[in-house]
Amino acid sequence: MSVAIITGSAGLVGSETVGYFSAKGMDVVGIDNGMRKEFFGEEASTAWVRENLKKTVKNYMTILMQKLNARNRLEVVIAAQALAEHEQYNSARVEHWQPRQLS
Repeated sequence: MSVAIITGSAGLVGSETVGYFSAKGMDVVGIDNGMRKEFFGEEASTAWVRENLKKTVKNYMTILMQKLNARNRLEVVIAAQALAEHEQYNSARVEHWQPRQLS
């Protein structure tokens, strides 16, 4: 069986992408970091979307990025997470990613 890994799967674009690849018969692994709650508070959390996907998409599983330990062969990786334009986000320490200016 083919596997699609979708980062930001509980977000707007990511959750729609989960449905798309699931409908194509692929197993879908969603990877999320849950940081919207950290930056914007409980009301901004996408945990409810993740739980809804788990209930309604039979070939979907999710894992928080903090617990990720990938051992499967990857066929598709979709990076669908949004970057929050917020001063709390900009002040967060992200060791593995540095913003770059697009011209």
